[in-house]
Formats: sequence, structure tokens, C-alpha cells
Amino acid sequence: AEQDQEEAERMQCEGGDRKNKDLLMRMIRFDSQHSGRHGHRAVLERMTPVEAAALLSYSEVWDLNGQQRALLAYAMLGRQQTKAKEEFEHCQDALKHLLQERVCLEESARLQVLQNNRIVGMTLDGQGIHAELVERWQPQVIIGEESAECPFAKMLACMHKSVSHFIQIG
Repeated sequence: AEQDQEEAERMQCEGGDRKNKDLLMRMIRFDSQHSGRHGHRAVLERMTPVEAAALLSYSEVWDLNGQQRALLAYAMLGRQQTKAKEEFEHCQDALKHLLQERVCLEESARLQVLQNNRIVGMTLDGQGIHAELVERWQPQVIIGEESAECPFAKMLACMHKSVSHFIQIG
């Protein structure tokens, strides 16, 4: 498959020549081997990159028979499909990068809110959900209310290296 791709790229770079015409005249498509699939996808799947390159580089369209002109249209469709797929993947990567950047900016804004306030109230569940954010914030004092009702293990989850005082109330 890689050799076919390299041959196809070479043929596209060299342009249409006598060798391409010979290849075109030997091409047989829509033959008796029925794959069970119909439509342009089935044709594109059966067309090799070398055949597609030969068709696309051939300049005398009217020298082709009807079947070969139809294949030329399929080759053009395949080329456009490939370009559209590459552009879509590029846009998808750009979107993924932008979404990651957005998440970082939102985390940074949340951290800034925590750092700008002297006292921050948070439930144990909220601390668990935002554990990474709280760890980056590095609180020095934590006050746990309703301590008798909370399991000790859950309260220990609030402990970070930066905590110097852990005060339990109730």
C-alpha cells in the first residue's frame, strides 16, 4: 500500500505522460467482481492510489471512455474527500487545543478567587470534587464544622502538605 501511495505521489508530481495513458487504457473497473457494495465509496475503495493519480494527471479527458471518465469523477471526489477529512482533523485538533486552554483558564480563575479571599467556605464533598484546586491553593488553616457527623477518613482527605492547623468543631 505504501508503494502504491509513493507511486501515486510520483505520478502526480510528474504530470500526465504516455505511461499514464497506457495505465489508463488497461484499467478495468465496474467489473464482474461484485463486492456487495454500491455507490462511490465502493468504487473509491477499489481504486488504487496509482490508478487515481493516473486519472487525475491525465489532461485529455475526452480521450477517455465513459467508464474512465466516471472513474475520473470518483478520483476527484476521493481527492476532495481526503482534503476535507484532513481539514476536519486539523479543525478538530485546534478545537481540542482551545478547549484545553479554556479549562486551564477557568482553573486559573478559580484559583485566583481562592487566593484573593482570606476565608473560604466549602463542604467536604466540594473539597473532594475540587481536591486538585484546593491543593494548588495550599490553605494553611482548615476548620471542620460538624466534625462528629463526618467520618474521620473523609476529613483526612482535606489534609494537604500546606495545612498547619486543622480545627474540628462540633
